[in-house]
Amino acid sequence: MASIIPGYEYDIFISYRQKDNKHDGWVTEFVDNLKGELEATFKEDISVYFDENPHDRLQETHNVDKSLESKLKCLIFIPIISQTYCDPNSYAWQYEFLAFIKMSENDRFGKDVKLRNGNVASRILPIRIHDLEPEDVKLFERETGSVLRALDFVFKTSTGVSRSLKVNEDHPNDNLNKTFYSDQINKIALAVKEIILGLKTETATPVKGEIQQKEPSEQVSVEEKKIEHTKPFMVTKRKLLSGVAVIVIIIITAIFVYPGLFKQDKPGNLRSSEPIEKSIAVLPFKNLSGNSEQVYFVEGMQEELTTSLSMIKTLKVISRTSVMRYRDTKKSMPEIARELNVDVLLEGSVLRIGDQVRITAQLIDGSTDKHLWAEHYDRQLQDALNLISKVARDIAGEINIVLTPKETERLTVVHVVNPVAQENYMQGRYHFFKFDVENFWKASEYFQKAIDADTNFAKAYVGLVDCYNELTFMEKIPLQEATLMFNRLLGKAFQLDDQLAEAHQASAAWKFYFEWDFQGAGREFKRALDLNPNLVGNNEYPWYLVAMRRFDESIAEAKRVLRLDPFTLYSNQTLAVVYSVAGLYNEAIEQYKRILDLGLNDESAYNGLATVYRRMGRYDEAVKAYQEYLTLAGSSPELIESLKQAFKESGPKGYWLWQLEQLKGKYNEQPWATAKYYTQLGNKEKAFTWLEIAYQKHSNMLYLLYADPDWEPLRDEPRFQALIKKMGFEK
Repeated sequence: MASIIPGYEYDIFISYRQKDNKHDGWVTEFVDNLKGELEATFKEDISVYFDENPHDRLQETHNVDKSLESKLKCLIFIPIISQTYCDPNSYAWQYEFLAFIKMSENDRFGKDVKLRNGNVASRILPIRIHDLEPEDVKLFERETGSVLRALDFVFKTSTGVSRSLKVNEDHPNDNLNKTFYSDQINKIALAVKEIILGLKTETATPVKGEIQQKEPSEQVSVEEKKIEHTKPFMVTKRKLLSGVAVIVIIIITAIFVYPGLFKQDKPGNLRSSEPIEKSIAVLPFKNLSGNSEQVYFVEGMQEELTTSLSMIKTLKVISRTSVMRYRDTKKSMPEIARELNVDVLLEGSVLRIGDQVRITAQLIDGSTDKHLWAEHYDRQLQDALNLISKVARDIAGEINIVLTPKETERLTVVHVVNPVAQENYMQGRYHFFKFDVENFWKASEYFQKAIDADTNFAKAYVGLVDCYNELTFMEKIPLQEATLMFNRLLGKAFQLDDQLAEAHQASAAWKFYFEWDFQGAGREFKRALDLNPNLVGNNEYPWYLVAMRRFDESIAEAKRVLRLDPFTLYSNQTLAVVYSVAGLYNEAIEQYKRILDLGLNDESAYNGLATVYRRMGRYDEAVKAYQEYLTLAGSSPELIESLKQAFKESGPKGYWLWQLEQLKGKYNEQPWATAKYYTQLGNKEKAFTWLEIAYQKHSNMLYLLYADPDWEPLRDEPRFQALIKKMGFEK
């Protein structure tokens, strides 16, 4: 049966070792199922060469014959890779696998084909039915010149079972790969279709001889003859330029006549200048180790993969902090995708036994719940970080993301990290993400242990810097002491790797809150986002922008953060505060109500609402909101009653007198708050006295001095303007 593309003998050639079919006929059953799936996938009949009869087949001791050479002239070569296939002495390897590579490299299409989406795929489509030895994988990759990316039909369990997946017998819940036989067959048929459509597209490109007959008078240079000889499908410059001119005219006409063609009304439509963004959420990884003490490692691998993917500019990546709410969810994949507003979801699991790590990952279409791709990866613990980078590259390829050279470089750099340091680093991040004082201290201890184990581990230095940032802001470490440690640690991190977005983010936050180097902070925030366009973490950039009174930019940045981190208090509260400081009070109220609806932190939301209502002059609502805040914060009924009474007796002034009373005896501890209360009470002299004390103490809460509406009564005062300039807000 001929191929659907003229000049080829078959569409698909199945290569296998006879011993893999002799016992249970697995290959025969596989081919039968593949043929059935191809019939349901293609309108045309797809021809498959499969030499089932071992008696008619040339034996492995024979030389290759001419009939096999003609059969190898196929569009797609499918090797069934078993424990025995990668054998240089075998017939299948020598006379089928290597022979096809040599033949394809010299035929009209080459070994690789460009797909319709712009990606490139190999015409060798490997099917793996057993786990392979590392040396076999290396042998395959060396001969093909590319990474082995096989569709797996491997049934494997934690008890050591590793065999070929069987039709209608094996349930994916019993399989470490979580693989359905029928899904894998479907993936092969779809992969075959994409490759063949790519080949058809290339075939449709007219060849030189088909579109042009040279006139006798036309002169052809020696160089043109060389080019035509080596590239038979290249058109001449004259025809190419003519074609370009026609295309340009068509495009210009289309722009004027049908301008809607170049707009993007829905995700996925073409846009004239901006890349189409795709989106993904890496769901909480499952811990298959059966050991709860490995939770930190499993979450660490999920965080590393999220971070690696987030470096890709055209990929929207939901932050780890927002996806953790789905750890034990009963919601369906489409529900989760809809809530997170993403195209695809990635499910994963981690199995760690000693120093061996297996990661299983599968992509799921967020709208249809259809499995798009699955793969498992086995590595030693010391290579875990490099493994994550490879997983990220594979995922990008599967969802048709074209990486820039810089992105490719960042995702292929080899990390050589001491395993002990890596363990401690992941423990540190695990505690850091609990976001409380006790765990910040625990995290700092683990990060220090990581540094002690590997003094060249840049991320560990950044982790320790993050801890000092948080503890200093909470005034748990004296600023002078923290500054010395910060400069030493961050300097070392930059020396080791100045491309770490997290390091620039930490530097920006420090400059903003503690050094009041606002210009330097702005540069570092932008640098961090250049390196990681999906950066969220403790993203302080919206706060920086609003502090600089750049309100529109601040709102835009706060919304960007919220898109990537939609379900955390920090991101939601950031947008609410930005609205409030910018004077968009109705928007701020709506955002605080969203926080209440999400059940993130009622106490914090009511406190924010009280501030907004107060600024709007809606004092009764402000007092009610503040009462809710005090109740949730655990304040006594007497304290709450005193607030109501103070406002009843003196109105807004009573509110501020009550606030000042609560601070009594602690003025020196919070001089910025004391100054603010006196400002609102109209006592400018005391307000400036305490502002100067706050400045001398280098109170980090002065970061909003330039923008906060509560300082408005002082804004036109020369002393206030002088302080603003002295702090560096204005140059």
